[in-house]
Amino acid sequence: MFGQSEKPQTIIVPTGSLGDISEVRKKMLEKTLESKLDDYFDIVPKELFEEAQEQAFQEMDSDECTEDQCILMIKEILQIENAFKMDLIIDEGDTQISITWNDQDQKRVEEDYCEGCKTKNLINLIGGLVEKLVGVKDVVKEKSDLQSVVVEKNNLENNEEYTESITGMKFVKILNRNYWLGKFEVTQNEWMKLTNENPSHLKLGDLNHPVNGISWKEVHKFLYRLNKLNNEKIIFRLPTKKEWEHGCLGGNDIIGGKYGTADGFLTRKNANYGSRNANYGSEKDPFLDASDGFLHTSPVGSFSSNPFGLFDMTGNVKEWIEHEKTVKMTTIEKINFKGDFPTGDYCLHKGGSFNMSPSGSTCKFDELSKSCRPSDWATYSVGFRILMEKK
Repeated sequence: MFGQSEKPQTIIVPTGSLGDISEVRKKMLEKTLESKLDDYFDIVPKELFEEAQEQAFQEMDSDECTEDQCILMIKEILQIENAFKMDLIIDEGDTQISITWNDQDQKRVEEDYCEGCKTKNLINLIGGLVEKLVGVKDVVKEKSDLQSVVVEKNNLENNEEYTESITGMKFVKILNRNYWLGKFEVTQNEWMKLTNENPSHLKLGDLNHPVNGISWKEVHKFLYRLNKLNNEKIIFRLPTKKEWEHGCLGGNDIIGGKYGTADGFLTRKNANYGSRNANYGSEKDPFLDASDGFLHTSPVGSFSSNPFGLFDMTGNVKEWIEHEKTVKMTTIEKINFKGDFPTGDYCLHKGGSFNMSPSGSTCKFDELSKSCRPSDWATYSVGFRILMEKK
């Protein structure tokens, strides 16, 4: 019975939803949240919450009462410290779930994103989000008080950035997604730390330039070695076309931007593109221009990042992405894969390079005749960046 438990008390605010979701599915997810929170909290019954809500509306103009203000008032009326709220955003079958915990004066949010998930998958996501918010808890009873001892979160869960220990590669958590993308294109220095060799066709004296001249197959041999040497809980792979394009745009498509730059638009000041010389293209090319400061590749991070904190998503070197066959592999198959596709099997690269025109450098550009190459093909203007995810 409510009020007789020694667990801390909480309210659950009605779920907010945007997009097409059935009431049945919504109620199932709400019941799941209630069930998961019940392990840690004494939940205020719905009728008591509604009475306190009505009282709050009477004391404050409901039209002017912000959500945070109303929640604070309801907590004061019920004399409790905690409040949880779930929000759902549904877009063409993809679902974003966020859970907010208002604890005294603190506000914490955990969220996850699932593409084409069924209800049972979303139920599992809710359980994971509650654990992230509340922490993995040991319950310690001291006299009549029940205290929560929060165990420090795993480094992978807790950080927006993650640094791979062997090569030093940095990864950025992508907003509303369950994976990290390489903050930079893989550099010649990082490649050498794992392989002890530099296969790049363009070696310009600075090993912080992106590695280039590597085929899609060679990239997968690199990933195979990286996965074998690293944490059992994570996997490194190439991003899919959809993942790469989402990371490239960084939300800039909302304002009409098409490029992986700070504002989604392309200038000589925010990306390394369109530079050619007699050794790497025609001097008559209309994009003969090194006014960005670099005739060939530039050290990674020489220009501003996009809104996700990713650098050189447009320009510098084109980037290999995952093949449709490897996308369908199991996690174990991905870890053990060494790029062993038949010679001539075609793979895509994205993002344009230092010698590409603006039209060939947009986040969405993948014209087959120019961006689809054999898996054993390599050139000076193609490199890669890595995606990291939990197994």
